[in-house]
Amino acid sequence: MSNPSTPVSVLIGNLPPLVREELVCLLRREPAWQVVPVQPARGRIAAMARQYQVDLVIADESGMMELAELAQVHPVPVILYSAFSLGGARLRQATRWNVHDYFGPWIPQESPSFSDWRLYLLQKLQSVVAQPVTFAQALPEAGPTSLPSGIVVLGGSTGGSAAVESVVHQLLPSNCAILVAVHLPAVFTQTLVDRLRRVTSLPVVNGKAGTILTPGKIIVMPGGGNTTIKTATGTPWISWQTSFIEAELHAPNNLPSIDLLMQSVVQTTGRPTLGVILSGLGNDGTQGARAIRQRGGQVIVQREAAVAAMPQSVLQAGYADQELSLKDIPGYINQFALRARPGRRLVSSFSPATQL
Repeated sequence: MSNPSTPVSVLIGNLPPLVREELVCLLRREPAWQVVPVQPARGRIAAMARQYQVDLVIADESGMMELAELAQVHPVPVILYSAFSLGGARLRQATRWNVHDYFGPWIPQESPSFSDWRLYLLQKLQSVVAQPVTFAQALPEAGPTSLPSGIVVLGGSTGGSAAVESVVHQLLPSNCAILVAVHLPAVFTQTLVDRLRRVTSLPVVNGKAGTILTPGKIIVMPGGGNTTIKTATGTPWISWQTSFIEAELHAPNNLPSIDLLMQSVVQTTGRPTLGVILSGLGNDGTQGARAIRQRGGQVIVQREAAVAAMPQSVLQAGYADQELSLKDIPGYINQFALRARPGRRLVSSFSPATQL
């Protein structure tokens, strides 16, 4: 740890570009802080922290995967940046890798709250610097996984399996997780998985309980029951997984429920989300589309679907951003995946009293 009379040396990781730029400017105006003049590439945080002998590391939530190595080679206090609320229990577990707190979302300099935010942030950073550190003796048995930059949910019923197959065939590799929910009996879930595997090089898996959402993976929700997304437990690393739930539905044939899946995605992950409602009977997906739109996500529906009830329900409720033909939907998804970047929007409110 640095001498009180010398500036605190800080290494800032791969934060969202605008956040990193403003944070660097803020700290460089403070005599008590000295920012390392380079941005470490992924996988280089530990090496650069040791090279520059820094006193503090600021990382984003996905940078947690490098902190076990950091605790081995150059143990220093760590604070995370996240545009979304991070669970206190998870961070308390991560103190073994010297993660002591988090801050965010960022407040832009032009905001009337910025002056208070600046003092709040500097006090939080100083508090973290004063925390004790632990020298890790070994890497964890199970390391973290990369977080998807966005979530795409494909939902359908009658005629939906063929529509999903057509869409998936043209999807490009991306950092988004792709979730598929089609109303099917449980015995036909693996058949749909096998069909999708034949038309894409992307990994396709049957979404058993506890399946982790990872970039580029297509997860098919099992038929005959309901699946939601929840925060993974039993690990200090931030991740999300599938979970089976019991839920009474007015239409018991709507299994897995597209509404429940979409609602859980936006409530749990906070990631940019795209809902895609394909061919099907009924109105499942309409309330899920509503939840996605309320959280700033996007919804598209299939035009001229084999069975138009589900897409038309979303369209008539006013929750669809666009109605697209089946051949145009993959291109829309690919463009969404390119744009999906968590934490890009700056939020103009915060609570200095927020604690872990």
